[in-house]
Amino acid sequence: MNITFFIGNGFDINKGLSTSYMDFYSHAQDNNLLLKNTIFNEIKRDVKLWSDFEIQLGKGTEKIHNKNEADRFMDDFEDFHDTFLDYLEDESEKYNPDKEQVNSSFQSTMRAFYSDIDEGNEKIIESKIFNKRTEGIKLNFLNFNYTNTLTKYWSLLSNSIKFPYNNYYISVTSKKPIHIHNDLHNSALLGLNDVTQIAKTDYLSKDDLNFLIKPNSTAINNSYTFNNAKNIINKSDIIVIYGMSLGATDKQLWELVGKWLGNRKFVKNQFLNHLELDSSERNEIENRIFISINSNQMFNDVSIKRTVHT
Repeated sequence: MNITFFIGNGFDINKGLSTSYMDFYSHAQDNNLLLKNTIFNEIKRDVKLWSDFEIQLGKGTEKIHNKNEADRFMDDFEDFHDTFLDYLEDESEKYNPDKEQVNSSFQSTMRAFYSDIDEGNEKIIESKIFNKRTEGIKLNFLNFNYTNTLTKYWSLLSNSIKFPYNNYYISVTSKKPIHIHNDLHNSALLGLNDVTQIAKTDYLSKDDLNFLIKPNSTAINNSYTFNNAKNIINKSDIIVIYGMSLGATDKQLWELVGKWLGNRKFVKNQFLNHLELDSSERNEIENRIFISINSNQMFNDVSIKRTVHT
C-alpha cells in the first residue's frame, strides 16, 4: 500500500516554530529590516490582506507602469525572498528532535492519522489498510515547506518500523521527503502557480516571470521534482494533506490530486474549486475526501522551548 503525506507549514507550527508570513512580518518590523522595500511597505499597510503573500504578490504587479518600476519590483522581491529564507533558516534551527520521541510520535501518527474523521469514513480507511496489510506500507512525503524540519524528523525514524493494527503488525518504509518548492539550501521557490495570477506582465521579462511562477522555476532548477511528485501521487492508495492551506498558488499540484481522485464541506469546496469538473465528476471526487480539522493525533513529538524576555 502506498500512502502519501502532503506536508505544509502546519507541521513546523506544530513543532513550536514561528514560520508563518505573519511571524516574519513581525520579526522584520521589530528588527528594522526591509525598511525601503516597496513590497514590505505595501504589506505593512494591511498585514491581514497579505496573509496569503503569494497571491497578493501577483496582484501587486498592477502598480507597475514602466520598466524601471518592474526592475525595482523584482529587486525588492528578490530582497524580500532572501531575507524571508534567512529568517526561516534561523527559526528551523530551533527544532532539535529526539529519536525515541520521534519514533513514538510516528507510530501514533500511523495508528491514528484518520481517527478524527467521522466513524463511517474511518471504517472505509481501516478496511483499505487491512485488505493490504500483508504488503506493508510504503510512505512518501511531499514537503511544501522550505525548512528542513520534516527532514530532521524523518532522519530519526528507524529503518524497520512496525505498528500494531488490530491483531497484526504492519511494516512501514518511508522515503526521504521531496521538497516540492526546493529548500533553503537549494533555490527555494516563492511565487505563483501561473501567469494568470500576475495582474500585470507588460514590463516583466521572461526571466522575471520564470522567477515569479513556481512551476516554471521548478522546471528550470529541478526538472525531476514535478514528475517525481506526479508519479508518487498516481501510485498512491491514500493521500493525507496535513497543515496546508490549499492555496491557489499550488493549483498545479491540486489538479494532479484531482485527477488521482477522479481515475467538512468548506474544505472540500476549497480544494474542489481549484479543479475543472462537471457535476457528476465533482460528486464522485467529493465522496473520496474525508476531512479532519485541527487533528491532535499526528506528528506530536517535541516542541521547542522559547525564552520569554520581559
